[in-house]
Amino acid sequence: MTSLLNMSWPVRIGLLAAVIVVGIVYILWKNRAEIAAAAVDDPPTAPTDQPGADGIPADATGDDPNPTDGATP
Repeated sequence: MTSLLNMSWPVRIGLLAAVIVVGIVYILWKNRAEIAAAAVDDPPTAPTDQPGADGIPADATGDDPNPTDGATP
């Protein structure tokens, strides 16, 4: 504990950063098989059957369930 208190602030911050980096690397290494399986199982797909998926707003495609054309309920 005394040696930690005798360190300068930049050394303390560097030591803390090193501990955090080592912790993140350990967690990623421990779960590498699960991460790789998730990357293979879920390839990115673009939804094409949903309104608005092609950049057109849902109300412009005519699929809006509540159109606001000025009609009163």
